[in-house]
Amino acid sequence: MGGLRSSAQMISYELTLGLSALSIIILTGSLNLVDMVVAQESCLLSLFSLWLFYYFLLLGG
Repeated sequence: MGGLRSSAQMISYELTLGLSALSIIILTGSLNLVDMVVAQESCLLSLFSLWLFYYFLLLGG
């Protein structure tokens, strides 16, 4: 029973981590790290675009 609980917690953590990484990839439109950095420099990506993803992350945690 403890193993089942542990695996459920691990899946929950990995899902939250994956969704946060996926949100950055969707907003920048690229998997290239340089493109992600350039996207953060050119606009207010972190202030306005990620609030919804942050809200869902808080709900999951």
